[in-house]
Amino acid sequence: MYTNYHRLSCDPFQRLSDQSDCCLKSNESRVRARLENALLHGEGIVVVTGADGSGKAALAERLVAQCDPERAFNVRLSARGIGTADILHVLAAALGLHAEHEDRSILPLLIQRYLAEISSTRHRLLVVIEQAHELSSQSLDSLRLLTLLRAQACLLQFILLGRGSLASSMNAPGMESLREQVIANCRLQPMDLAQTRAYIECRLNAANWSGDPVVDGQAVLAIYRCSRGVGQNIDKLCSRLLLRGDERRWRIINGQHVQIVARELGDKLPIPLSLDEMAHCVGAELLDAAYELALVPSEVPDSQPLHKAPAVDAGRAPSIIERALMKETRRSPPPANKATPSTGSRTRSLVRAIARL
Repeated sequence: MYTNYHRLSCDPFQRLSDQSDCCLKSNESRVRARLENALLHGEGIVVVTGADGSGKAALAERLVAQCDPERAFNVRLSARGIGTADILHVLAAALGLHAEHEDRSILPLLIQRYLAEISSTRHRLLVVIEQAHELSSQSLDSLRLLTLLRAQACLLQFILLGRGSLASSMNAPGMESLREQVIANCRLQPMDLAQTRAYIECRLNAANWSGDPVVDGQAVLAIYRCSRGVGQNIDKLCSRLLLRGDERRWRIINGQHVQIVARELGDKLPIPLSLDEMAHCVGAELLDAAYELALVPSEVPDSQPLHKAPAVDAGRAPSIIERALMKETRRSPPPANKATPSTGSRTRSLVRAIARL
């Protein structure tokens, strides 16, 4: 359907593991560089935390794909629903050891024996554990014990993926020995407003976008606010925006369209950023350039007319911020004896004014 009305080659916001480096989110490129160095080490524990949908699993998948399959054996587990069960039994089952009825104390020996058996063909075993924030303290300690195993030339390394609470669990009293085995501890941050805009533009360009639909500056602000800068949320929101835009023939996607689609998605999206959070995350200096947020393709075929969004056409109309300030001043002019508002309160006023445009 995207190929019909908007002439896109595909849904640009489909979750793909092979997306271009230009679509890396927030601090993902720095995190990836650190993790690549950690994987060269070949052992120990690597921790990656971040909000749901921030791209932890996709990042780990790309890193694992870089490993030489002739030298590394990879296992992927999920800690979701393990409860009080120990991760040792889950790992043993994934390795095909059929040790579900074995005592927990025997499992490290069985796993060590397995490592010795594969050492002739594999240099190391890499275990990726998703939802690692659900691991109990006992399971975390079991991972520490496993990292101490030495089986001839075969190394054992863990990549733990989880929410921020995973870091809290590992920093708890009594976990000092576990922390000694951590060789890299990284957190994927949400995107800021500028990164959100760049991410949307990158994904559109990957689908041969030529300016139809136009995404105006208010839409970018609204997408950022409703998604909180998390990649998966942006993908859900923008994919539905294109779907509705195709159905309703939207040539220009604006802030009102984003709000309509966000209401449709309901609890599939997080609670939007509050005005105070927007003011803190964005800052007045970036809001002052809000008209520059509109997405315009770098190249437009001669046969493809470019539909401009009047609200962000700097050459024909005042900037969004100037209009916002005029409206805000008309609504509530400051008393003559009142002190000049602080930068923070001014920024919050600008955010409210933009939301009303």
